[in-house]
Amino acid sequence: AVEQARKQMRAAIEDLKQAKKEKAKDKQFAAIAALEKAKAELEKILRQLREEEIERVLALLEARFRKILRLQKRVYDETVALDQTVVEARDRSFEMDANRLSEKQSKIVGLVDATLVLFRNEGSAVALPEASLQLREDMELVMVRLDRADTGPLTQQIMEDIIESLEEIIGAIEKSQQDQAQRKKAEAANQSQAGNSDPPLVDMLAELKMIRSLQWRVNRRTARYQEVVLTGRSSRADLLPELKKLADRQQRIEKIARDIVLENNR
Repeated sequence: AVEQARKQMRAAIEDLKQAKKEKAKDKQFAAIAALEKAKAELEKILRQLREEEIERVLALLEARFRKILRLQKRVYDETVALDQTVVEARDRSFEMDANRLSEKQSKIVGLVDATLVLFRNEGSAVALPEASLQLREDMELVMVRLDRADTGPLTQQIMEDIIESLEEIIGAIEKSQQDQAQRKKAEAANQSQAGNSDPPLVDMLAELKMIRSLQWRVNRRTARYQEVVLTGRSSRADLLPELKKLADRQQRIEKIARDIVLENNR
């Protein structure tokens, strides 16, 4: 199509040299039509490549997060079982078992790191990568707590948050896969309705739902820390590092919401 446009342009040049303005104008319009055709074909190819890339990334993400969820549930179950040990029997053997669970948690963190690379390379999602990053931070927190043989209620609650977050992320990925399949089916049925813009990894509704979940978990974690302090299970000074991280998390959630608003307005 571009070659056709070039030939029409050359012909228009010759007509202009001979002062054949009307003929030149016709050829110029023909050149524009050929370029429009080339543009449409290229957009179609790029859209197909983008859709194929999204399908590949979503499949990889689903497989990885399902593996992470399976491993995390195992660590959680073992932690709950270990916490049944009576205080009097919590000797060096108990500490070693907790340390081994910490090592297992560390390996799961490594899997999340590899998954975060996929989000960075893909680049269109905002809330989903942040949810994964906060997931990683909670896993690190659990890793530290298990390393000091803390298998108590707060550690377990943080692990429950991790599992809940993983299930929500997998749900968002599955929904995006369904949307992708429906979009391809609609475009195949009527090519003229195919969109020109690149489809995102996940849609805006999924992003907003994820932000809401992130905010809810911050609220719930704040309430839990308050309860721990009020019941005397831990001091405010002991929890200060975790509270600072929670404040940073709140700030990041606010920034994501602001970025989405600015992008939408633009």
